[in-house]
Amino acid sequence: MVERSGATRLVEIMGMDDIALRRYLLGDASFSEQEEIDLWLMSSEEAYDQLEAAEDDLIDEFLGGRLEGRDLTQFNDHFLVAPERQRKLQFSRSFRRAVDAATPQSVLVDTSTRGASTFGARLLDTLRYRPVLAYAGTVLILLMFMGGSWSLVRVVQLQQTLRSTTVQLVDTGRERDGLKRQLNETQTAARTLEVQLQELQSSVTVAAKPVQLPSLALSLMPGTVRSAGPQSGVQTLTLPRNPSLIEFSLTLLDDDFTLYRVSLVDSERREILSHNRLTSSTTASGKAIVLTIPGQSLAPGDYSLVLSGTSDNGSPETVGRYDFRAVRQ
Repeated sequence: MVERSGATRLVEIMGMDDIALRRYLLGDASFSEQEEIDLWLMSSEEAYDQLEAAEDDLIDEFLGGRLEGRDLTQFNDHFLVAPERQRKLQFSRSFRRAVDAATPQSVLVDTSTRGASTFGARLLDTLRYRPVLAYAGTVLILLMFMGGSWSLVRVVQLQQTLRSTTVQLVDTGRERDGLKRQLNETQTAARTLEVQLQELQSSVTVAAKPVQLPSLALSLMPGTVRSAGPQSGVQTLTLPRNPSLIEFSLTLLDDDFTLYRVSLVDSERREILSHNRLTSSTTASGKAIVLTIPGQSLAPGDYSLVLSGTSDNGSPETVGRYDFRAVRQ
């Protein structure tokens, strides 16, 4: 609907403005003006007739020697590029020569006494007295018109093909961009899956590692002596040849703290290792603090596990002392 209304407007404008058609034929029209005229030629049935008339006027001016300066240059370099216009020029030149040759000398009037006789008047007189030339000219004009119409139709078809090809190229570019975007998304997803696979393999490897279980277990009471033999005053822990982990269960008389700290000290009260932020557990004998100590940390001798609780103000408070003796097997 927009193109139809634009074409109607152009018919009204171009029907009254032959100067624009003249610029169009000589190649001096602006880009927007060319587009409007092309649209007008495709939309109006009378457009080709008016264009043919403008071409005939330019050819008549050229043959009459009335084209000068840039118009003459554009006529030779731009207008005559089309083969059908060259043929039309040759026909008009031959036709003019035939008319001039067939015109009686008595018809020619001195321009100084009777004024300038137009080419149209002489042509009408010639056609009036020589109808064969009129018939031949009519046939030639019809042939030229048909050739020009076919050429314009062909130009329109080529323009439509060009537009269709342009649309296809745009669609192809959009499809290419979509495929490129999908490829980037696929590559990103593949990298994400690879990272997740590596994390899963790491977790499986960690989970597959064998859990080292304590080789010994010892339950202690605070400040209580449990004799393991007639010559022992404290509970004895018999160490194997290659001890791994030793589990200690420190029974709580009162579970008054949320977090506990256990420190392993030797007979000279030197701290060997410690465990912080421990919580109580429920055992068969009641509440207890359960911890494990590497067997390599213990040598034959007397040791104590000092249990402290963390008060509300954050300062440690001693809960109990658990003594034991380690001996070799």
